[in-house]
Amino acid sequence: MESGQSFNSHATGGSVSSAPKPAETLSPVAYYQDPKRQRRQRHWHIAKFALHCIAWFLAVPLIIIDIYIVCYVKFFDQRASIFTLFPYGLSAAWTTAELITIMSRRNLSRGIGPRWQLSIHLILWCACAAICILVAPRYVNFWLYYGYSRDFRQLMDEVPAVKVATLALLVIIHFVLFVRYCVEVNRSNSEKQVNRVFNALARLDMRSRDATFAYENGQQVDNTQHQTPPPPVHSRSTDPSIELPQITRRPVGGPVSKPPPDTDPGSYRVIDPDIEANFKFMGPLPMEPLNANLKYPSRVARKA
Repeated sequence: MESGQSFNSHATGGSVSSAPKPAETLSPVAYYQDPKRQRRQRHWHIAKFALHCIAWFLAVPLIIIDIYIVCYVKFFDQRASIFTLFPYGLSAAWTTAELITIMSRRNLSRGIGPRWQLSIHLILWCACAAICILVAPRYVNFWLYYGYSRDFRQLMDEVPAVKVATLALLVIIHFVLFVRYCVEVNRSNSEKQVNRVFNALARLDMRSRDATFAYENGQQVDNTQHQTPPPPVHSRSTDPSIELPQITRRPVGGPVSKPPPDTDPGSYRVIDPDIEANFKFMGPLPMEPLNANLKYPSRVARKA
């Protein structure tokens, strides 16, 4: 079947048209508000909330264990416990702030900003990984050395294994959250870009339709938005003997002799070619008017 299509296309000198992409068949608002996309986003927000809860439940008990070891257990290597207090404490504090923010706003998708999350989880991932690599051999040595001693068996058999395993789990959790927040930051940047492009294209489409209508009817371009409105009715004289001046509307711009080459909406192209490729990473855009807050019109250029 494919060979027949390619043969017919070569014989007629044409090309077989490919199926349109979802971004070409749907409007921007319908594409971003797709229920399937919203459902996938909700699943991720639930998983993110669960990961933060797991990190909190892993970090808080180990902070208590480390404080107990540093203060009361004199035979244990206290320096290793002091080192592990930093990632545990920072992880517990940040996850607590994230959970409080989500609960106060009553929305799983409205936590702390993704850029802050990206930075903090990168720091936590690097700190947990470094301390796990540096401190794990010390814990393993204590475990092997005191493991069969009756005096130290109560702590030395459980504490090193639990602490090393918990550090490894925190490394994995913070790495997963860091990667996901990288995707969210990229999506947020793409949404802002596409929103500006849609605003610019909407303005260009309105201008091109006005210019095309005026050219086809042999008229001048008349922009009624910038004309002075007539005076109100109650201010006019009711005496029929008084001649009222004729109010004429002066058209804005000169006569159009030929269609401007730069008013066709199809002659415009977005400079950044990655916007279309980033459609699948985009979430819902805010419901704003298309012609509002156009800050960067230079991002839309003419097609060569």
